[in-house]
Amino acid sequence: YVANNVVSSEDSFKFMNYLYYSSIETLRSIENKTYKELRDIILTEDVDEAGRLLVKYLKEDENVRRFIGLFPFVVVTNLSASKLGSPKQHFDLCIMDESGQCNMATSLIPIVRATDLLLVGDTNQLQPVTVLEKELNEKLIRKYAVSPQYNYINNSILKVMQLKDNNSKRIFLRYHYRCGQKIADFANNRFYDGKLILKNNLPGELRYIDVKNVYDANNRNAYVAEARAIAKTIIEGKYTDVGIVTPFVNQARLINRALRKYGITDVTAGTVHSLQGAERSTIIMSSAISLRTAKKTMKWLENNHELINVGITRAKNTFIFVGDKLAIDALSQDNTSDLKSLSDYVHSNGEIKVIPSDVTIITDFSNDSRAEKDFFETISPYFQSRYNKYDVTRNVPVKEAIKAISEEDLSLIGNKEFDVLIRVKPPLSRTFKPIIVFEIDGGEHVGQSKVAKRDREKELVCKKYGIKLIRISNNKVKDYELIISMFEVLCGETEDLKISLFDYGLESADN
Repeated sequence: YVANNVVSSEDSFKFMNYLYYSSIETLRSIENKTYKELRDIILTEDVDEAGRLLVKYLKEDENVRRFIGLFPFVVVTNLSASKLGSPKQHFDLCIMDESGQCNMATSLIPIVRATDLLLVGDTNQLQPVTVLEKELNEKLIRKYAVSPQYNYINNSILKVMQLKDNNSKRIFLRYHYRCGQKIADFANNRFYDGKLILKNNLPGELRYIDVKNVYDANNRNAYVAEARAIAKTIIEGKYTDVGIVTPFVNQARLINRALRKYGITDVTAGTVHSLQGAERSTIIMSSAISLRTAKKTMKWLENNHELINVGITRAKNTFIFVGDKLAIDALSQDNTSDLKSLSDYVHSNGEIKVIPSDVTIITDFSNDSRAEKDFFETISPYFQSRYNKYDVTRNVPVKEAIKAISEEDLSLIGNKEFDVLIRVKPPLSRTFKPIIVFEIDGGEHVGQSKVAKRDREKELVCKKYGIKLIRISNNKVKDYELIISMFEVLCGETEDLKISLFDYGLESADN
């Protein structure tokens, strides 16, 4: 199922010829006296000693230049890049794979060593693992007035780029080759807005193993019933090339003990981090949920879209979900959560419709849910300490936003909705009053008479009912500074009289 435009390097005579002769040229160049020190390192028989000598050699900028002259492609981890000379531009290009998992601090080490940067990754998969305590992180944010886009715990280097860089090109890799159709359909419709082009034409197999989990106070988030069921399933199904993922370390240990007990030595269970970037013919997911699972644990798990997305998309041919469906159904606080959706989907053998997740990644299409969501996330921090005064809501029907709307105006705008509505609660009042509407505009708002007509109708209605309407283009939805500046109005002729637009709304709403 390889795309027609993809050619294996082994099948390209010209490319293999190039590799052969360029390798000979490199070997001949090493004989040059300029490379004597490097040649001696390469010929050192003790591998550990050779490694130590190479690290020492590459500390010098001139040696890095010589090394790149022979080996123009260097593969290192972010941290190891610190051993490549001083922190200045040695390379033409830094390509950072799995950048959605890379934290900001260590990512800067290779970035400063290249002229250009290419980030490859998926913000809908695993995020960086950080050791910075949440409380300390928040304290530092407040102390140094760090903007939300640079929140160290919440953002990978890829997410920072998406939040802050409105100029660089973004390419959505649409072709998906790994998973069978039924397996890929869930991730495609849940997380990628159905925009993936599935190139594996095999149907893919889904299996649900329903168990009754018994809580063990001495081994939290670990269930013997699931561990045994997994071991028996592997043996009875004669599955090979198996990966087992679970959200909990205790459950992984329990499963591994069960595997050894049943004589299975070539399969190991782990958390989803153990399979990031990998693939298996068969993936088994152990949910490890019972009726006694804590509410906080369930809340964390049911919308852990990274775990769900990575877990199911590791499977090429078969995906097996093992869990206590009664417990999952009973404890799911949100019937549209990622965990509940996956559980229901596999239980139905892929026959039910998959509802898109709120975290849907998307693409380069204008005015979609992704742009609105990005804008909503951008402005939300501004209101975190103001929720007792303000209500911020997405996709609100106009007739719900304006309760006292006339029949004439209702017939004019019909069933239209506001992208983002901000309401204020005046002093001594129990109800919220709409004061601001934000409309997120894509390219379809330019040059199309029907769209322009709808825009004008919304503007007229908002003006009539005393609501401020502000339009934000798709490419500005992540520009925090710009948007915050729009929250201010001049109430006089001097900067001293500048106040927040929302404070202004609060005052005017009381009049």
